[in-house]
Amino acid sequence: MAQYEHLIKDNAWPANRAAGTHDDSHSETVVVIGAHPDDACLGAGGVAAQAANRLRVVFVSASRGERGGDPWIREVEDRVSAELLGVELVQWGLPDGDVGLQQAIELIGETVASLNPIAVVAHWPLDSHQDHRNVAQAAIAACRQVPVLLHFESPSTLDFEPALEVDISDVWPRKFEALVAHESQMTRGRFIEWADPLSLWRAWPRYKGRRCEAFAVNHADWGLLSQVLSGSRALSIPVSNSR
Repeated sequence: MAQYEHLIKDNAWPANRAAGTHDDSHSETVVVIGAHPDDACLGAGGVAAQAANRLRVVFVSASRGERGGDPWIREVEDRVSAELLGVELVQWGLPDGDVGLQQAIELIGETVASLNPIAVVAHWPLDSHQDHRNVAQAAIAACRQVPVLLHFESPSTLDFEPALEVDISDVWPRKFEALVAHESQMTRGRFIEWADPLSLWRAWPRYKGRRCEAFAVNHADWGLLSQVLSGSRALSIPVSNSR
């Protein structure tokens, strides 16, 4: 995987991690992987902001999002958004619309080897966007030894089957601000009009008036999951996928 090292060397990654070594002092790490610069914030920005108070949280943007706007503007927006959430950011710079499955598997595998995360959160496999599908499938392939693998939803998600809802009311203003930081996309795609009502709908009916994010569970060590999801409430637990 040496051919991908230049994609991983970023200021969020200490040199020893880029070399693939482990540092136990940073082993309590959560990695959130999105295909495009705003995906991680849309799907898991609230949980990431909560977890960043206790754990190291790293956002990964697989592509520069050049099909959705000026890639330089999108990179800057991505960094501002991550800073607002209190998370680190890695940008791989893969081609938007052509994020290859094998390439994503190798990059996620290198990320897992470098950061030794307790949890990875990525797209749901059923999606109308090919980049989202490939990132999801790559995460499933590369994260078999990661204790927790969750999937978030996005505007193009299909047939989502959430098993967990997480109350993010306390950090919703920060998530909203971080979404607004992706100004080019909020203007072009009006994605806040998706995220805002969805957060209320995911709280309905048991937590009316609150804000929630929902996640599907690929597999989970439920003890470690409780460290990641502050205020999580299980809707249903897929026992066959539990550890």
